[in-house]
Amino acid sequence: MKDECEPFLEKLAAELNRRAPLRARVERTVEAALVRVVNPEAGWLTERVGCRREHPAGGEFFFWWEWGPRIGSAEDVGHVAAAVARALTPEP
Repeated sequence: MKDECEPFLEKLAAELNRRAPLRARVERTVEAALVRVVNPEAGWLTERVGCRREHPAGGEFFFWWEWGPRIGSAEDVGHVAAAVARALTPEP
C-alpha cells in the first residue's frame, strides 16, 4: 500500500536534490515512508524527514524531523527544503 504522504515526500526529495550538494531519496519502511537526506561533502550530516497529518483525525499534512519537531507544511516544499538544507550545511 502506498503511503498517502509519498507524493509530498517525492516532491521534497526532488527539491532537495536540486540543492547542491545535498542528496535525498524516499525510503519506505513497513510503518511509513521518509526522506533520507545527506550532505556528501560532510557525510556525518544526515537527516530523515517524515510526513504526517497534524492531527490523526485529518487535516493538513506537515513535514517533521524524524526526531520530533514539525518543520513546515507539506504544501510549502521550498520552505521545508531550505530548513533541511540549513541543518545539513556545516558552519564555515
